[in-house]
Amino acid sequence: MVNKNVFPWPWHQINCQVSQPAVNTTGSPSVATPAVSAPTLPGATLNEQAARSALQQAGITVNKGACPIGASYQSVPGGCTSLNGIKGLVVEEIVALKQNCQCPIVVSGGTELGHAQGAISHASGDKVDLQTSPALDSYIQNRFTYIGFRSDGAMQYRAPDGFIIAREDNHWDATFAQ
Repeated sequence: MVNKNVFPWPWHQINCQVSQPAVNTTGSPSVATPAVSAPTLPGATLNEQAARSALQQAGITVNKGACPIGASYQSVPGGCTSLNGIKGLVVEEIVALKQNCQCPIVVSGGTELGHAQGAISHASGDKVDLQTSPALDSYIQNRFTYIGFRSDGAMQYRAPDGFIIAREDNHWDATFAQ
């Protein structure tokens, strides 16, 4: 027999509670406790809504609406930007870039059909395109290590944490594979 006092909610529901760190009201020094978030597995992917929500919460914009399932960005009038299937690690890295740069970040390309396929690509959720801006351009060029030209002629830079970003014609092509 199950003790109903142990599980006061239906067996098929998950009861999640978020606790907040205690506020120090004594006036004595205390150490701040960082917020705890669920770790993202390197290969874990996010759906469109979760990815957009995480970016929005960090103050990062996505330039266009989501692509219809199965439609390439070229087939949508005015284009579209999909984040469905983007890796959680990629979202974390974009958020870290925003926090470190303290500049506007706009995602202009994600996992939408029409981007290059491959093991490490937009389609695999390992790459995003970021709009250029004077602040972002300066941050990358002054804080990242220039590593030479890519085979297509794009200048490449390596971030301190290892990701590679290349300056394509009108955007930054960022690769966050490990």
